[in-house]
Amino acid sequence: MRASRWFVRLVGGMRGQGLVEFALAIPVLLLLTAGIIDFGRGVAAYAQLSNCAREGARAGIWSVTPDAEIESAVRAQAGLLGSIDSIAIAPPTRVQNGFVKVTVNYTYRPMIGMLVGAIGAAIPMMATSEMVVEW
Repeated sequence: MRASRWFVRLVGGMRGQGLVEFALAIPVLLLLTAGIIDFGRGVAAYAQLSNCAREGARAGIWSVTPDAEIESAVRAQAGLLGSIDSIAIAPPTRVQNGFVKVTVNYTYRPMIGMLVGAIGAAIPMMATSEMVVEW
């Protein structure tokens, strides 16, 4: 018992040990949490981008639908994505029982990219949907 008191006096006590460990661990835990949230935002952005491409292809299954109307359908579906980078519609003229292919490009900017420069500031995303022209 007497030796342990001597050791505690020699080390200086352990009153601040928990605070030091917390101060060392909290930045790592916060960065990990922010990364998980950002990954979830990226997955949600890709799902929304895929919905945009699908909605554009669905609007283009009529052979008489102009490209401007297809682009309008894609932009209307964008929602929280904000601005879509580019929309490609192929082929330019559609025929019955042919295909319409809508490709949508978007640049995802993760919030953690601002904190950590090694990840990069932008991630390009692309979604494509192809459907049969019905009429």
